[in-house]
Amino acid sequence: MRSTTTGCRRALPHVAIVKLNGGLGTTMGLDGPKSVLLVRDGLSFLDIIVRQVRSLRARYAVSLPLAFMNSFRTRGDTLRALAAYPDLSVEGLSLDFVQGAVPKVASGHPGAGRLADGPGARVVPARPWRRVRLPRRQALCSNCGTQGVRYVFISNADNLGATCDPAIASWVIEHDLPLVVEACRRTANDRKGGHFARRVEDGRLILRELAMVAPGEEGAFGDIARHRFFNANSLWVRVDVVAELASASGPALPVIVNRKTVDPTDPTSTPVLQLESAMGAAIESVDGAQALLVARDRFEPVKTTADLLLLAVRPLPP
Repeated sequence: MRSTTTGCRRALPHVAIVKLNGGLGTTMGLDGPKSVLLVRDGLSFLDIIVRQVRSLRARYAVSLPLAFMNSFRTRGDTLRALAAYPDLSVEGLSLDFVQGAVPKVASGHPGAGRLADGPGARVVPARPWRRVRLPRRQALCSNCGTQGVRYVFISNADNLGATCDPAIASWVIEHDLPLVVEACRRTANDRKGGHFARRVEDGRLILRELAMVAPGEEGAFGDIARHRFFNANSLWVRVDVVAELASASGPALPVIVNRKTVDPTDPTSTPVLQLESAMGAAIESVDGAQALLVARDRFEPVKTTADLLLLAVRPLPP
């Protein structure tokens, strides 16, 4: 992929960044947003994200809007942390929006079960492209259009490697691609993660998760020579495609059944089912969608305290 400085300058004014920030650090023993954790030198994930965005704004003289998709459990702490950056928001575009939520379903019951008390105990984030409540969704897409934004770069707040790469932005915009999902080459450590495959019936690229595999096919699923690329959870999406995927009449995505407990911090609480879809699964539903192979350093999510310790000694992306 080749891109000139001029091409990057032309592309970035048409891009907005959305950081998915709805998750709690429950696997790390936290009950608040993971993004406020200190990573190094007294800086949190949020602080580093802000620095990355400010650097791009200064280098390319662009506004480069940034928004965080929060959950009702992460919004308060996130906005309090971001109050330290009054210059961060872009006029006409909100700095955050709150994802929708749906009831958790007690395992073995057709409807919502008798769930634990406390805020958030009964609900789980809605399916990914429909997490934005309708009024917010309409405002987001409309405001992006009035600001000249054609594409949204979506990535997880805990993946500091997922920066808004101007070269990728230039390539995506130059080719007017509707949706691009970043992919990395699988290693032995990635055998259990979702990978890309090509569907025999129609030749479409699909994202296949372990929960979608028929019994007895787990070996083939983990074959990294056969299925070489995995979803890096970063997407470049044209604004009109965001609106289409998020609409009630939008394409259905494969559903993954995830078994958890109603209180994610208490393994003895009521068993529940969470019906989920991966954002990257939209690659099979959008005509012209592509996967883009990127360097592994664009995929450095922090899921455990061990990941956090590793990040503390690695070079941070600019």
